[in-house]
Amino acid sequence: MRRALLICLIVLSVVGGCAADDGAGDRSIPVPIGEAVEIGGVSVQVERTEVADSVNYGLRRGRFLVVIVTLRSEREAPLEYGPLDWRVYTEDGATVEPIVVGEDDRLGFGTLKRGDTATGRLAFELGGYAPRGILEFRSVDGAVEVAWQLSDPEMVPSTEAPPVSSGP
Repeated sequence: MRRALLICLIVLSVVGGCAADDGAGDRSIPVPIGEAVEIGGVSVQVERTEVADSVNYGLRRGRFLVVIVTLRSEREAPLEYGPLDWRVYTEDGATVEPIVVGEDDRLGFGTLKRGDTATGRLAFELGGYAPRGILEFRSVDGAVEVAWQLSDPEMVPSTEAPPVSSGP
């Protein structure tokens, strides 16, 4: 499994998905969950990850990786964003795309202007895959690319994940 993760990291690094340049030089490894990354005038943070047994107010059952993310823009050009900008690459070598969730606190589609912030929840249906590997964000315009290391997220015991806190 470590070999598959290493291959994934190498492949993603070659295509530019695993490196984040925050102005302090090249970062060739994924950043830890909770760490905000400043790149291209945008701050991208994965606040937390958890595994839940349902989403959509408990209507969709299974095994899901739930991710709480925040995007802040300080760049001149607007930043188009949405759930399809995100991917999970499991240590087993699978690519998992986000599913549409109906919760009010989901990360939807939008445009951030300078000074704007968006926070929301994303869900990835894991099936039999372990919730370990790489979580990647790649903006539509290609200006912002960053990846986070996923390792054993917290299991949420209830059938509904806790709400996202919407800070100032």
